Amino acid sequence: MSAENPKVLVVSPYPLSRGTPDGVKDYIRTLRPAVERKGVEYVLIGPSIKDKKNNLADHELGFAVRVGKAAGMKGTSYKGTTTVNFPRARRIINSEKPDIIEFHDPFAVPVTLETVSLAVRNIPQIFQHHALIEELTPKQRKLATLAHKIGYIRHVGKRVFEKHAVSPDTKAFWAGLLKESEDLYEVIPNPIDTELFKYDREKKELDGGKKIIIFTARHDEHKRADIFILALAHLVRNEIRDFEGFLTGEGDNTPEIKSLVKELGLSEFVKFTGTLPDDEFADLNARAEILVACSEGGEGFNRSIGNARASGALVAATRVPGQTFAYGPEETFGPMAEPNNPDSLASRIHDFGWKLSPEEKEKRRELGRRFVEESFSTDVVADKKVAAYERVIYERAA
Repeated sequence: MSAENPKVLVVSPYPLSRGTPDGVKDYIRTLRPAVERKGVEYVLIGPSIKDKKNNLADHELGFAVRVGKAAGMKGTSYKGTTTVNFPRARRIINSEKPDIIEFHDPFAVPVTLETVSLAVRNIPQIFQHHALIEELTPKQRKLATLAHKIGYIRHVGKRVFEKHAVSPDTKAFWAGLLKESEDLYEVIPNPIDTELFKYDREKKELDGGKKIIIFTARHDEHKRADIFILALAHLVRNEIRDFEGFLTGEGDNTPEIKSLVKELGLSEFVKFTGTLPDDEFADLNARAEILVACSEGGEGFNRSIGNARASGALVAATRVPGQTFAYGPEETFGPMAEPNNPDSLASRIHDFGWKLSPEEKEKRRELGRRFVEESFSTDVVADKKVAAYERVIYERAA
């Protein structure tokens, strides 16, 4: 085992598909080149997908199924591995011979954790927590705790050297749910690619005087794209019409959101882009006056905010756990909106887009870019990860 060039087996319970939006996939994909420049080799394990051309995984662990509701993720639908293919897991580990195994969202699909863990022979492990699940029912909390006891205490506990979380709220959530000390967790946030997402002042002036307002999250009940649409309707009712709204991506709620746009007579103000290639997505962020993030119930982090701030966009966001960390101090960036409240959100959009002076906007853009560079840039996060890998290796060798 080498502290200079460690090999880390990175396990995702979710598909690592290049062409679809997913927070865990984007975290791993963004971080991989940065840690590899620092001498760490990443080997990725993820669910099997049919689109082999866009599969970022180096090894597949079985086809994914929809498990969102079963895992207690109210209002969202995601796919995760549910394989129990122990021989395949053993073959991967025996062939790669990793120094460390890092599990992302280890309890999202507990059987994945247990499958890989049973194949492990004295390899140190790291847990990286992303999800902050605020709306677990008592029954779901019991199931999550049981999964922890089975997969962690029986098979994994003595091999987990570190636990990471993408925000202080995520750390507090999992420590509280599992009745552990928060001191066991280190906050290592989502990496933001500040080379891809850049502030270009001239791009803010390319849309004929119209302000570009963007929503770049999944279209599901948790992300509340409907609140975004209702907030835009509020602007139009108040004779504010010099804007264009863009929704990127898609999701289970896309048909409902499109129907809402039509019902409210907003078709001339709202465009659905679908999933954009990286360069087009970065360009839209660079053109944006305001990003809107209106989740309710809590976020692990919300990288959309980081992408937008790095691109010089202002941010109107709801005040929910996790998202406040990505947003930054309200005394610097302005007050956040109340969740599930279109009027509150519309007020923030109006204040930031139409009431701030050009000088104040420019100041906030520059502060936002600097905040991301200093707190969440890929190099900053990669340094934290590499330091963690080195600690694990030295602790293991001691």
